[in-house]
Amino acid sequence: PLEISFDASNSYDPDGDIISYAWDFKDGNTGSGEILNHTFSSIGSYKVELTVTDDKGAAASATKTIIAKKSHN
Repeated sequence: PLEISFDASNSYDPDGDIISYAWDFKDGNTGSGEILNHTFSSIGSYKVELTVTDDKGAAASATKTIIAKKSHN
């Protein structure tokens, strides 16, 4: 398993306030919050999506690919 910390604190809204952070880890799990940890249970490539919603109901999403691989200790 690989635990990763996700941080959306650099997200901003030029005309409002962000009121929710919704994460989709594309492994059957979701989460919420500006900062959270998630554990991927198997090696692979995951397209993690963050959707932020502001106080006016507008939403925007961003996707990043995370590659979970075996450590070379």
